[in-house]
Amino acid sequence: MKSVLRLSAFALAAAAVCLPLESQSTQPAAVSNRITAPIDESNLVALSGNIHPMAQARFDRGAAPSSMATGRIMLLLARSGAQQQALTDYLADVQNPSSPSFHKWLTPAQFGAAFGISDSDLQTVEGWLQSQGFKVEKVPAARNVIQFSGTAGQVESAFHTSIHAFSVLGETHYANVSDPQIPAALAPVVAGVTPLNDFRPKPHVVKGGSGHYDAATGTLQPDLTLFSGSTPLLFVDPADAATIYDTPNTNLNLNFTSGTTYDGTGVNIGVVGVSDLTIADVQNYRVAFLGETSGTVNLPTVIIDGDDPGLNGAGVETLLDNEVSGGIAPKAKVYYYAAADTDLTSGLYNAILRAIDDNAVAILSMSFGECEASLGTSGNSFLDEVAQQAAAQGISWVVSAGDGGSAGCDNFDTETQATGGLAVSGMASTPWTIAVGGTDFDVLPTAFASYANATSSGTAPYYRTALKYIPENPWNDSTTVDTAIANNVRYLNSQGQGNIVAGSGGMSNVYAKPSYQVSLTPADSVRDLPDVSLFASNGFEQAMWLICSDNVTDGDPFQTYTNCQTSGGALQSGTTFDGVGGTSASAPAFAGVLALVSQSQGGARLGQANSILYQLAKSKYSTVFHDVTVGNNSVPCVTGSLNCGTNLFLTGYAAGTGYDLATGLGSVDVKQLIADWSSVALTS
Repeated sequence: MKSVLRLSAFALAAAAVCLPLESQSTQPAAVSNRITAPIDESNLVALSGNIHPMAQARFDRGAAPSSMATGRIMLLLARSGAQQQALTDYLADVQNPSSPSFHKWLTPAQFGAAFGISDSDLQTVEGWLQSQGFKVEKVPAARNVIQFSGTAGQVESAFHTSIHAFSVLGETHYANVSDPQIPAALAPVVAGVTPLNDFRPKPHVVKGGSGHYDAATGTLQPDLTLFSGSTPLLFVDPADAATIYDTPNTNLNLNFTSGTTYDGTGVNIGVVGVSDLTIADVQNYRVAFLGETSGTVNLPTVIIDGDDPGLNGAGVETLLDNEVSGGIAPKAKVYYYAAADTDLTSGLYNAILRAIDDNAVAILSMSFGECEASLGTSGNSFLDEVAQQAAAQGISWVVSAGDGGSAGCDNFDTETQATGGLAVSGMASTPWTIAVGGTDFDVLPTAFASYANATSSGTAPYYRTALKYIPENPWNDSTTVDTAIANNVRYLNSQGQGNIVAGSGGMSNVYAKPSYQVSLTPADSVRDLPDVSLFASNGFEQAMWLICSDNVTDGDPFQTYTNCQTSGGALQSGTTFDGVGGTSASAPAFAGVLALVSQSQGGARLGQANSILYQLAKSKYSTVFHDVTVGNNSVPCVTGSLNCGTNLFLTGYAAGTGYDLATGLGSVDVKQLIADWSSVALTS
């Protein structure tokens, strides 16, 4: 009976996938209604696991105003068991070269036709929301969520919970105090409601120091507040990244002198965020470091979903993502999706949904994170749902693993010792996202001149100083000794302050181990992070990413400046720029790498590229990957806290031969990645 059910479910999906375009607005007759009882507001079921960990009585400051606008929140819709089995089968077959479904990606409408709820059930749920006073804003083509809006009072009445204000670390937040509840009649088709709080996902960017161009020496110099004038520093620009990771581009890569150049032509990259983008800064970056002119500059296209978020504290993150992804793949078209935050939701969820529903991009980059426990059941379910949809549409979703080392639930921006134990970001841990960790160049302090030019910054327009691949270790700002965890020594700055800043990795508490990880990762039965890693340091070992910003985006009230201004395409003496780090940089960098791979495949979408990356690791590991074998991502912890070792560092994780929970498979040689991609793409 089980095999018959599976075949019937697959046939249902196949029939829906084959619908002609003109009939995709309605459901196939085979989709049954699952709301079978009248809606009774006295018969309720709880959507459990949806109270934020910081919504605690000790922080409670009382009820929120009932008139407070919610902004757009989402009701997550549920598939039937047969539909989920059909989707699971399809996602396996679409990456299986021997399947008729191989790389036959779905549109959002086809996804909705195959795996969405029935028209009747959808109308019933919409009607219930409207009866509670909500405005139904949109039902995406995939039919997996309903976007709606109203007030906090309407949320409290409809979902039988209370919204309160909480004062946490001097900030006021709003959150529900009990699990939301819905009528039991809706439970067969409602999986949850997106988090009802403003404890929002955090950007994974860590600021480094600023620098300037010295025309007398022809060098990019760190400002004296960062390092002494005699200390060389590598500001990684597009040509440096191309040289270090060996991209096949004759303009950017010092060591690639002949062969086919790949630059992302014909490939669309998506970036999601919650701030406006200062386009002029991106233009300055591309003119200064990619050889473009004001008349030829390849600028991002900005799509604002709903209310404009304005320029806010995530502005630097926005610049970093757009500049770095486009710097690795200069001819790719970048689409930036943004939506405004509200008091009860993160705009990031709406930006994600819009990007996937538009289906215009082949690769999607996200550099925000929130630990699995803080996302709650519904938050994790939403991310898993849209990640499955992205994979079905052929979109490779690249997500930063995090900047808190193995302490995924602690705030790396404010905390100096971890208390929450080992954890990972739920925004990176779904089996359908590619989690990108962070590395550093630990050899530079003792052998800078062997790997980068310390006396010249090259010439316009590329200002390349890197000479070749630079050996990597896990990025970890929290320890002065980065070998075995037992040898860690807490780093303290001149004010005696430490940090918990490091590239993240670890074991999921939500997801089982996906099949692509079974033979290479630890035998822990769960999804392991990260998958790959790239450079992410903010200057700890004398290197950081270079970006172009301005004082308004940086939030600097004391100076007025615009970075990376040029004359005749060349930097002028005293021209400034910013230095940053974080897996916020390594994620868009890897998105750019995948754009080059996609171009090499004729512009084809790659889908969940882990299916190829892990196969390459089995057969061509030493050729394609740079194995990171020394160092760790353990960070300081409070005595007696969860998973805190005797040396007051968390108990995991160390780099080692092959896959590890500090850097995943390691970093990549892009030229070899492209050359060998099809060697496993055409095998089962």
